[in-house]
Amino acid sequence: MKRITIILVAVFAIVYANAQKITENDVPTSVKQAFIQKFPNANAKEVKWEKEDDTGIEANFKIDKEEYSVTFDQTGKWLETELEIKKAKLPEAVRVAIAKEFPRYKIEEAEKIETPDQELLYEVELEKKEISYAVQFTTAGKIVKKEEVKESEEKEEEEED
Repeated sequence: MKRITIILVAVFAIVYANAQKITENDVPTSVKQAFIQKFPNANAKEVKWEKEDDTGIEANFKIDKEEYSVTFDQTGKWLETELEIKKAKLPEAVRVAIAKEFPRYKIEEAEKIETPDQELLYEVELEKKEISYAVQFTTAGKIVKKEEVKESEEKEEEEED
């Protein structure tokens, strides 16, 4: 029993350390200003803020019913924007690569990822039975990152939504 308690505490600590919800008052002014400058059409009152490790602050919000996530460092420097997209909005080359490399996998979620120093990427969560992968593709359909998504991680993401 003691062993299970230690494991649960360790898992909770890791999850808690990765992202902490914070109030708008806890967001540095430089980050709020950078957010408003980058997304002037966002309803700033409906933004949910999180602190991610020591790397930055993430804002989750919607514009015209589209779900966005943007990350800034503590000084307000833009690091990344993720936009949830419909499967049909994936480039044809990405859909072809999925069909070839992941036959019979179902697309659970798709996002378009922009960063200041990388090309545009598409991240797709693929699932087949008990196996799930988060895979990043270039617009040309080349896989640049692939990692297995554990069942506990999926549940955490669902709880955040």
